[in-house]
Amino acid sequence: MIPGGLASFECETYARYDGGDHEILVGRVVSLQSVPGEPLVFYGGRHRRIQPDQPIATPADADIWLHGW
Repeated sequence: MIPGGLASFECETYARYDGGDHEILVGRVVSLQSVPGEPLVFYGGRHRRIQPDQPIATPADADIWLHGW
C-alpha cells in the first residue's frame, strides 16, 4: 500500500507472461478502496494534477496510446 494514496486495489493473480528480462503479471481486482481527493498523474515527463473542468486537446497520435481500450 502507498501511504496517502487515494485508492488501493487488492488483486489475485490472473495470468503471468514472459516479458524477456521481466515477468508481466495480470491481476484480477477483488477489492477496491478509495478516499476523496485530487489525483496526481505522470504525463509528459512530469507529475500533473487532473483538472476535469478544463478541456485538453487530444494528441494527433492518440490512437497509438489507446491500445484498444
